[in-house]
Amino acid sequence: MNKDRLRKLLEGYFNNTIDRKDCDELLKYMDHSDPELFSEITDRLLRDRKDGPVFEKTQADKIYDRIKSDPRFKVRPDKRHQVIRLRIAAVLIVSLSFTYYLVNTKKADLSLASHTAEIKAKDEIVPGDNKAILTLSNGKKIVLGQTGAGQLAKESGVEIEKTKKGEIIYRATSSGIRSNSVVFNKIETPRGGEYQVILPDGTRVWLNAASSLSYPTAFNGRTRAVSLTGEAYFEVAKNKNMPFHVNVNGVTIQVLGTRFNINSYSDESDLTTTLLDGSVRVFKNGHQALLQPGQQAVVGRASDQIAISSANISEVMAWKNGYFLFRDEDIKSIMKKISRWYDIEVEYRGDVEDQKFGGTFYRSKSFKELLHYLEKLGPLHFKIEGRRVIVMT
Repeated sequence: MNKDRLRKLLEGYFNNTIDRKDCDELLKYMDHSDPELFSEITDRLLRDRKDGPVFEKTQADKIYDRIKSDPRFKVRPDKRHQVIRLRIAAVLIVSLSFTYYLVNTKKADLSLASHTAEIKAKDEIVPGDNKAILTLSNGKKIVLGQTGAGQLAKESGVEIEKTKKGEIIYRATSSGIRSNSVVFNKIETPRGGEYQVILPDGTRVWLNAASSLSYPTAFNGRTRAVSLTGEAYFEVAKNKNMPFHVNVNGVTIQVLGTRFNINSYSDESDLTTTLLDGSVRVFKNGHQALLQPGQQAVVGRASDQIAISSANISEVMAWKNGYFLFRDEDIKSIMKKISRWYDIEVEYRGDVEDQKFGGTFYRSKSFKELLHYLEKLGPLHFKIEGRRVIVMT
């Protein structure tokens, strides 16, 4: 394998567009490669792209778990592949770099060294983690962060289980498959939470913070329809005879089998659908548009027009891959994302409108450390009062 091929495989992995065949190729290469060569190419790739999450040795377990649970990397569970996964995690931890850049009038780039100061957990606003509330059709609420693995409930012949990985999965029994009755469940992530659910048809959904998904416990009829608020990433199970529909704020996204992300937070001016693989069609009040991989559809809340443009996949998928990625973004937009994940309220004092930032930051890092970096990058100061953060010039 030459350097160009390795670079292409790694870029696909970081963009979350790598397929199973390329995953196998990358794993095989890692088994016979020189770690220094891999590190050299990875560093050059991230330096050229000016993005990539923050990885430190203390986060090795989290990185390993993320790679191990990635369905694209599920290969034979023999010792050789276990060693490969460990080597990938180890090389990623060592090689991935951290870059911040500040964008002012001249849009100058500014690189910072990794901050290693330790702050006691009791003094921090805690980063988000896996937590959500599942509401059954009878109104019963299950706090998923407080339940162990195993069966949670059974409705209309469908068993609802929580896996050891913390996912919610629906398994249809024979009575459930024959039943024509349809009942709905709803999963909600609070501010400071995220969660993954596997729907009855095998579709996988990752919910970002402050989001919700309503869906039937069994898909009957001609379509598979769900309703979304907030943000979610979908990997839809293929079924050409039963299209998959996502309904959100008067917009319908129709797919057959594909991977895409929807950002529909109520405090954002637009609803954005980004396609990674396959094809989707976006509908709103008689208007429609067909997306190709690498494109996104932006629909204004006060308009029926659907604007199509090229998407920055790294930026869109950053939350799902565990980090923040900002590009020439104003501080208020940045603080919206931060406030959802760290569950804080934000107040502004002074003129902060012209302050724009760019860079990456791992979502498991401490909140105070994030503010520390932002203060170094621009003429802003932050004051924490309980769960309220005051942004000042």
